[in-house]
Amino acid sequence: MSQRLQQDREDLLKEATGLVDRVELKLDAFEESIVIGFRASGGLSIYFGPDPVYHFNPLLKLRKIFLDGQRYKAAQGNIIRLIQDPDAPNVKFSLHELSATETADILVRMNHLLKTLRSHLEQDRFTLLGQVPENTNSIDRLRMLLPELLLGRIAVAPHADGKQP
Repeated sequence: MSQRLQQDREDLLKEATGLVDRVELKLDAFEESIVIGFRASGGLSIYFGPDPVYHFNPLLKLRKIFLDGQRYKAAQGNIIRLIQDPDAPNVKFSLHELSATETADILVRMNHLLKTLRSHLEQDRFTLLGQVPENTNSIDRLRMLLPELLLGRIAVAPHADGKQP
């Protein structure tokens, strides 16, 4: 899966049209570049290289995660791990609800990355690698939203628009 994510991620700035405003940054603290993208609905995705990836709904609640080669989604304010059945003829997932400790660990890891990103943005310690469209101000927008993202709130459902099923 990681190799597929790497292939998908390489063209995010150019091809991720679902993210109407997107920016790619290089920070000394991270080996990989970071792509931050905003959906038309107000949702946000942050790609720290191909893994981890955090997706937020318009209310800035965590809705999906790709972490350590695993997929996760929000469900009723909890995080569920999606475990793919490699023997199934079609793509099939079983669900595993995370314990409070597992959830806390994921949120701590996410917050560490977000705090590092915030620190670099506040100090203008980054290189802008690209931005689509070129005349947007995605960096200032992200600076304003980071305190809310650091609250680590989990969505009720994994939908990009924030709507419940």
